[in-house]
Amino acid sequence: MAQLTAATEQNSERPMKPRGRPWAPGTSGNPLGHSRSKRHQALVDIIAAEFGGEAQLSAIEREFVSRAAEQLRRAERKKTSNDESVRLTRCAAQLIDRIRDRRARKAAADTSGLDHYLTPSRTGS
Repeated sequence: MAQLTAATEQNSERPMKPRGRPWAPGTSGNPLGHSRSKRHQALVDIIAAEFGGEAQLSAIEREFVSRAAEQLRRAERKKTSNDESVRLTRCAAQLIDRIRDRRARKAAADTSGLDHYLTPSRTGS
């Protein structure tokens, strides 16, 4: 009987775990989301540096850079086969090319149009 009361006293001192889910419905168990690795951030910085840094990227371009970095990080893993590494690297290259294409189209749109014809020509006439 003495052992039973000693065990009961020891159990009563420990805090009880909540039963079921400790979060309210609709609340995430990890409100901050999953953390990105240092390697992922390093790849993001390397890719973004090509375009003038992360501050110079639009929201969609930041997403492209983040996804490209994730693809490259996955390609670096030892578990992936060579074919999968090539596929992931190619996907990352295509995402980076999308950023280049967007910027080229934007630059072309800025210089084309009526302004091109209205600017005075400086050909010595």
